[in-house]
Amino acid sequence: MVLRRFLCEGIFRAALNYDRFTACIAQLSPQSFLAFFAFRLYAQTAPSADQSAAEAPQATPTPFENAESLAARGRLDKAMPILDGLAAQSPEPAGVERLRGMILYQKDQFPEAFKAFSKAADQDPQDRESIEMQG
Repeated sequence: MVLRRFLCEGIFRAALNYDRFTACIAQLSPQSFLAFFAFRLYAQTAPSADQSAAEAPQATPTPFENAESLAARGRLDKAMPILDGLAAQSPEPAGVERLRGMILYQKDQFPEAFKAFSKAADQDPQDRESIEMQG
């Protein structure tokens, strides 16, 4: 009984708020009328496709993105093993050595940081940040 009353009140509110109430809708049978406005009420409360796509979880982050987010949050000890694993890969992903150098610099391991920055500068001669951090 309570559910029926809630549903009927919701349909009634949707009918009152529906701005395109035309004569053809008024000519519907009572069952069709209720079904139409029940669907309209559902459509108002259901998330749209745009909202669903925006709220859908993004693709899983790459290990480098994961290490970047860990380093940004100050979890340097958790980011370093990920970066060490990426540095061991044959085509090393771009930016790994720079991030390793930054973490090592923050941990006061200056000789290792210098090596990481020089390797990053060798990989990308346009990487001014790594070049500046060497000096």
